[in-house]
Amino acid sequence: MEGSNSNTNTNTNSNSEDFAVGCLLSIKTTLGDEFEGQVITFDRPSNILVLHILLFLSLSFFSFTSSYTLLFWVLYISSSPS
Repeated sequence: MEGSNSNTNTNTNSNSEDFAVGCLLSIKTTLGDEFEGQVITFDRPSNILVLHILLFLSLSFFSFTSSYTLLFWVLYISSSPS
């Protein structure tokens, strides 16, 4: 029909609070460790987040270390991301 609008819904049942696969995160822990990672997967029912660690900076009392090795971390998220 000429002039009609098509309504396409691309909702894939994803929660807006979920971590999107491929997004980059910068995280600082309460112990002072900082790391940057890319989301590999996130499982909402168990709140498990798997990150490919791109940069890890560890601050200790006596030294500063950085690592550029290939790391993958599996994290349990105790609360919803904000």
